Amino acid sequence: MSVPSAIISQQCSCKRTTPHLHYSSNHDFFVKFGLVLLLSAEAVDFVQGFVKGSTTLYLSNAVIDQYETVTSEIAQLIKPYEYLNWLAIALELITLILAVLAIASLHSIKDKNTHGAAIVGAVATFMIGMITKLFYISATNAALTRLPSMVDPDVLTTARQVEEEFQRKYGFWGTPAPNAVYILCFLAGLGLFIYVKASESILESACLVAV
Repeated sequence: MSVPSAIISQQCSCKRTTPHLHYSSNHDFFVKFGLVLLLSAEAVDFVQGFVKGSTTLYLSNAVIDQYETVTSEIAQLIKPYEYLNWLAIALELITLILAVLAIASLHSIKDKNTHGAAIVGAVATFMIGMITKLFYISATNAALTRLPSMVDPDVLTTARQVEEEFQRKYGFWGTPAPNAVYILCFLAGLGLFIYVKASESILESACLVAV
């Protein structure tokens, strides 16, 4: 999308006092709302983590020992794949940073190319992050199939009962619903970014205004 070489000296309706670019109202709204959706997804994820981390069960020492035995074995089984989880988290943070950069450079003439690159980059890092997370889930699920052969069946049954009790204590935050909301918000936010990038050709001409 080219920027007019001539500077139009006229009062701009948005009242900005420096030269800037104008996109269509849809472009502005969708980019900003896309970031809101991404931040909403992170908020849901944070609340879910907080609820799970702060939930307490009062159990006997014997039950606690059995539960910790199982969680220790689980930690050992999935340890080789933890780097994938951290990589997915890093990519998610990069996606948010790029989304913020897309907003920060929205009307900047100097950063016009940065604005477009940030949108493309946010979509790309999100997709790579999702693939990484799916691979992590697949790898850890495969590793956990060995758990029954490593732990006494009675101990494993006790641990499952404790986990079920935790799920009941979590309430809504222990159901698949928060994960579904998280995924939908992220997909919707990135979907808006894809839309504004794909529809650049029908955006209003960038307007360079000096007041």
